[in-house]
Amino acid sequence: MSDLVVRFNLDPESAEPVIGSLEISFDVDHSNNQDHPFHYDLGLVLSSRQLYNQDEYRIYSGKRRPPQEVSAIPYDKILDRLRDIEATAAGFSWKEYPDENLEKNKSWPELEGQGIGWSWERKGLPLASASRQKWNVRREVASSASGQVEFYYSPVDQKIHLLGAEEGWLPIGYLAGLPRLGEIRYFDTDGNGYFDRREIYLAASTRPVLVLPLTEDRNVKLPFDLNRISDFYLNEVLPAAQARSEAYLRAIKKVHNYDPPPGFLEAWNRVGPSERRYLQDFISLLAFINLRDYLLTVVNQTLFQELARDSQGRPLGDLHPRLFRDPKQVGQTLSSDRAWKLARLLTELELAYGLGQVERFEEIIGQIKVLEW
Repeated sequence: MSDLVVRFNLDPESAEPVIGSLEISFDVDHSNNQDHPFHYDLGLVLSSRQLYNQDEYRIYSGKRRPPQEVSAIPYDKILDRLRDIEATAAGFSWKEYPDENLEKNKSWPELEGQGIGWSWERKGLPLASASRQKWNVRREVASSASGQVEFYYSPVDQKIHLLGAEEGWLPIGYLAGLPRLGEIRYFDTDGNGYFDRREIYLAASTRPVLVLPLTEDRNVKLPFDLNRISDFYLNEVLPAAQARSEAYLRAIKKVHNYDPPPGFLEAWNRVGPSERRYLQDFISLLAFINLRDYLLTVVNQTLFQELARDSQGRPLGDLHPRLFRDPKQVGQTLSSDRAWKLARLLTELELAYGLGQVERFEEIIGQIKVLEW
């Protein structure tokens, strides 16, 4: 099995041989095997116009059946060609998890051209081969790329991104026996080449259920070196991401019970480390949203009430010393001061979650627990 598939697409409308786009599919986590052929994680489509010198790459073999002479780029020159290409636009893909619906059709991997390709949805990339998978593939677009391609790692969301991409999206669904679930959208709002905003939608929501920041101060630039990216991902990114999701789930369980979907364990047992990371990220996200929404409901039941009335029918806040509170009911409702403190803690908890601050997240969970809500 090959870890790398490279496709040079010639422009059919050009009078002379011109490379119009270049496609790369790379197996970052080295999971390509006989049971999972054509397993690629990283996909890249580069739009560019470069002359293709057929004479330079002619290969002749008298043992080959006609045509005995073909034009192809030798393997030992491919990586140099990749590094030297100057793209005018770029589409980056990261296949996080299979689409379980597509896996049922065994003929479709062949139609994918043995690579990741491009979805041809939301943004088109000239001459790119079509991809059949929409769900669980993160797509990012740099519509005005110039020069050599670079990547970067964000320690906030613990993902590798395309440097210069102004937008991206990750549809989530058809995993662990579940239907369409939602989507994460990425935006570079200040145009500096780094994503700074994530919007998280659930399938039934018209507005984002979470808007999370992405800071750039600790981003790590990654050169266009696929082997170095693979080593960095396997040895640093993957273990750190798994540890963080586990920490989130442990903390949440201290104050709130959340059971994963029924098919989660079965899916966990049949996939590799990268896919397990994706499942765990997804479960920790759902667990956090579930906790936040539950506690906000508790908070708002108190804070959205009308003011209580004193013995003369005048409105008074529940903390006023003149207001008589039945001792039998004191422990049954959340006082407004504790509700307001809980609301403040939930805002801080969401910020800590969004910034990947695990220790701060655990500290706030401890404060929420002692509120006795």
